[in-house]
Amino acid sequence: EREEWEEERSKAIADAEQRRENEANARLLQLALPSGSAIAEELEEERRKRAEVEEEANELRVRLVELEESVSALEDHEEVLEESLGRFETLASRKRASATEERQRLMSECEALRADEERLGRRVRELEELLAEEREKVEEAERRKTEFERLEKEREREGEVRVRTESEWQNKLEEASNMLAEERTKLHEANSLLQKGGKQLEEASSKLEEERKKMEVANGEIEEQKKKLKEANCLLDAEKKKTELSVLTAEEREKGERGRLEEEWAAKLAEVSEKLEEEAEKLADAKKKLELAEVSREEVLSAAEDAVERAKLKQASTETQVQTLSQELECCKREAETAAAAQEREVEGLKGETEVLMRRLRTVEEEFEVRRVANAREIASLGADLQARKEFLEEKEAVIRRLLGEKEQWEGKESRMYKQIEDRDALCASLRLEIKVAQQAKEGVKTREDAERANALSQQVEALSARVEQLSGEAALMQEEANAKDRRVMELEGLLRDAELRANQPQGVTTRASTSDATVKARLQYAEAEAKKLRANNKALTTELDGLRRSLSEAPASAGGSSSSGEGCSEEEGAFEALRRDKERLEAELHALRQTAEHPRDNHRTPSSSSASSLHHPK
Repeated sequence: EREEWEEERSKAIADAEQRRENEANARLLQLALPSGSAIAEELEEERRKRAEVEEEANELRVRLVELEESVSALEDHEEVLEESLGRFETLASRKRASATEERQRLMSECEALRADEERLGRRVRELEELLAEEREKVEEAERRKTEFERLEKEREREGEVRVRTESEWQNKLEEASNMLAEERTKLHEANSLLQKGGKQLEEASSKLEEERKKMEVANGEIEEQKKKLKEANCLLDAEKKKTELSVLTAEEREKGERGRLEEEWAAKLAEVSEKLEEEAEKLADAKKKLELAEVSREEVLSAAEDAVERAKLKQASTETQVQTLSQELECCKREAETAAAAQEREVEGLKGETEVLMRRLRTVEEEFEVRRVANAREIASLGADLQARKEFLEEKEAVIRRLLGEKEQWEGKESRMYKQIEDRDALCASLRLEIKVAQQAKEGVKTREDAERANALSQQVEALSARVEQLSGEAALMQEEANAKDRRVMELEGLLRDAELRANQPQGVTTRASTSDATVKARLQYAEAEAKKLRANNKALTTELDGLRRSLSEAPASAGGSSSSGEGCSEEEGAFEALRRDKERLEAELHALRQTAEHPRDNHRTPSSSSASSLHHPK
């Protein structure tokens, strides 16, 4: 714009020089050809120009006088407003002092109430601990009672299972003995048939047959003894397993014993059948041996004698083993009887212990009932006391809200006063700018061309001053928004104080405290967003003001607008510096409020300092 303006100025200067040269040439021609009418027209034109310039000068003088009168009136109004502002500030300081004193007194009362509440809470916790201990004792007695009943039932089931298993074993043993007798009869029949078929042999073969029969009888007895030993071992194993498996349930033990016995008897039957098959094989082998015995009788006789001796020795050893096993079986039976007697004695002792526990349980239940009634009475009295203290705190909250409302009213009045002062400052700045523009226009008007250029420049300066006035209005709006943010900050401080009071109330009021904390955090976020918006607007306005300042500083010296625009811009710059300081203060207070909202328990001990800093902040 400056380059374009310089180009236009150079063109205008060149056109003016050309016009002066043309006029000089025309005057020379007119002087060369003098004419009375042309000279009269020129003089008339000069008089008309001088009259127009004098009329413009008179209008400017009248306008200057009016502006000076309006400035003096505005200065008088400014003095009146300053006096009223001083009165308002004194009243506001008094109100703030009274509000701080009332708040400190209420906070001390709240501290006392909080101490009483903590004492009552400790008493309630002690009573709850005593109740929990009594409940644990009762539960322990009930557990021991149920355990004793379970053990009794298990012992009864174990006795029944033992009786059933013993009867089953006896039945199975009888069946096995019957089967063995039948097998013996069959063997005797087979031996008689073999004896009938071997009558044709000689006496040596008959003796060999007799010895063989004796060997078979001895072997049968040995097998029977082995079976008896195995059965005794099975009984011993069963007794041991019964003692080891006493922890299992009766049904599982019964099923396991039955399955095991069935498997053992099946194994025994399989062994008996195998042995019978072996005996049949042995009989077939004996027949073959008898046929071969005719060839080698002497060898057979010697072998039979040796076998008889070995059978006798083996029979003696088996008899000794049977005696030792019978003795061990008797010892096992005695041990089982002693173990059963010991279990019965243990059952009797557990019965006596359960009777003692039941008597103690009844005494504990009676004591628990007495303590429960006493605790219920004490809790009812504590609830009444807490309700009374809650009503007292609600009354104090109402008083605090009333004081905060009065404080907001005073702050509203103060903001209106500041708005009036800012409007007056903007009006004074615009009037000064108009006065200086008029004076400069009055000084700068010399010729028609200069007057036209001065009018164009004055219009440009007026447009710039209108933009400055618009910016000053926006600055005033921003000041109002800052005042509104201050009021919102004060409201948030009040909400924080309410949240502290409600957080220190009993348990029934904790839900309201949590909701108020949530609302405080939400409002803090909203206030932070608003502060960011104001910061962005402030930055845009400062950039725009810098551009206007540059354009006013680059204005031509002929219009004389540089000094007035510099003064207006300096005033606007001071206003925006004040706005920037207010925004920084508002951000600091928002940060402090955010810390207070995040850690209310750490900040409720020193409320007077934060309230004083928020109440006496500079405008």
